[in-house]
Amino acid sequence: NILITFAQYEREVITERVRDKMAASRMKGKWVGGSVTLGYKVVDKKLTVVPEEAEVIRKIFQRFIEIQSPKLIAHELNSAGVKTKQGKIWDGPHIYRILNNHTYIGEVKYKGVVCKGEQDAILAPEIWNRTRDILANNNPCEDRSRNQEIVAPLRSILRCGHCRCGMMPIYSRKNGRKYYYYLCVKDSKRARPTCPVHQIPAGDIEGIVK
Repeated sequence: NILITFAQYEREVITERVRDKMAASRMKGKWVGGSVTLGYKVVDKKLTVVPEEAEVIRKIFQRFIEIQSPKLIAHELNSAGVKTKQGKIWDGPHIYRILNNHTYIGEVKYKGVVCKGEQDAILAPEIWNRTRDILANNNPCEDRSRNQEIVAPLRSILRCGHCRCGMMPIYSRKNGRKYYYYLCVKDSKRARPTCPVHQIPAGDIEGIVK
């Protein structure tokens, strides 16, 4: 039991040392591993700009300044046959992650602290700052907090039969009247709706369940 206790203690000490070392490296702007974002590749343990991918990043930021619609940008990229770093199709949330990635301005963000990074910047400072201004003035993510006010008996229960994901309660307003629906979560994030279910009237499905 004593040997087991000391072994566990040693493992915890090693884990803590590794964590501290990685944190110190991040604070120095070093790349310490993990997924490589679009626009870069790893060469000699450092992030190096990939010119072709960097052009895609610049286009995303420029188009956001012009149209301020991540979903439309994602649709344009998908239509042009451009894939993500992982070879997948684009959606709105992925575009938002790109727009908020400090890596593209030559910085590293770690636990809320922004430091100068070792990698070369892809974006000009004025493009990055203009994007920040737009994101600050607009709400980048739809506020779903109002969903808590919706009486939805099938919340966290109803699932989309096509996409195999949950369906969240939403409502729209027309002529002063509210219309309630259950919306496919995955389809709501896509650049262009493709789910044949998409959304269904809450009254219809709740009436069937009852």
